[in-house]
Amino acid sequence: MDQWLELRIKSAKIWNEGWGRCLEQRWQCTNAPVRAHSIQNARIIDQIAEKGHVVTLSFAYHPTSTPFPDFRAVGRNMATTFEGLCAEHDGEIFRRIDADALNTSDQEQLFLLAYRAVTRELHTTMAVAYYVQRSYEKAVELGLSPGDRPCERGKFAVERMVIAHGIFRYRSYFDEDLLGGRYERVHHRVINVPCTQPTVAVSSLFSVDSSASGNDCLFLSLSVFPLMNNRTVAIFSWRDFDDVAALAWLNERFPDGANSWTLRTQLSRITLANCENIIFSPSLLNSLSADEKDTIRRYIFATIFKPDSETGLLEIDLFA
Repeated sequence: MDQWLELRIKSAKIWNEGWGRCLEQRWQCTNAPVRAHSIQNARIIDQIAEKGHVVTLSFAYHPTSTPFPDFRAVGRNMATTFEGLCAEHDGEIFRRIDADALNTSDQEQLFLLAYRAVTRELHTTMAVAYYVQRSYEKAVELGLSPGDRPCERGKFAVERMVIAHGIFRYRSYFDEDLLGGRYERVHHRVINVPCTQPTVAVSSLFSVDSSASGNDCLFLSLSVFPLMNNRTVAIFSWRDFDDVAALAWLNERFPDGANSWTLRTQLSRITLANCENIIFSPSLLNSLSADEKDTIRRYIFATIFKPDSETGLLEIDLFA
């Protein structure tokens, strides 16, 4: 068998095997992780799903190159799931947002929405680091990469580990606050988004350049979900030590007095440029033309390499 083909087959097998562990706040649990929803199933996904399905963004894995995004219909029970917690800890940690009605004035619930987005991102970055490292080891084994000096594949593996470690350090602040009940250390902005029907839900952590505000990098989590047919909420969350940078970033994008169209298109751009854990209603995707879908896919791909501010304005309203 051709060595490059063998590497692709082995890399795909590693990816399909999956990776997970219980990432509970004390890092002591050895129970097997389960597929848990990062977006609440019974209340939120239920409003987005049609005939048991939602639409997600799909990024086909490749060990060295950046995948091109595409839309894919998936069953609602598999959508937004990740293997980052065991059943006991998933139920224990997120009971307030899974069992109780969501209240956007409840500081504990807002904290838990952010904590879930951060935990999901931690699992994703750790899993990717594992997959890339294993693929690199296979490449060395097959003689396709050197094992005794730097190479592109090895550098890529190290980069993935550095990213995962950065998210690990960031979530450690949340772990401390969860254990201490210090929910006020995470700040939030709740934006009410007028719409005609539920179309989008998001649970994601992303980073943006905030050098203008004095920081090299600003982490924000974004939770978007419908509360009723004509009202969706978007909740941006950040650490208290990032307050100045976060408020400057948000105020620039959501100025006081912005009309509904501006608010919805700006939120659409931010979501598509920065978030990967998104579900769309099938009706929303069916309402878009082939050109609009292609524009969205190319916009997402372009923002992987440079900020959305440099890719031009995307005039798409996901919340109409």
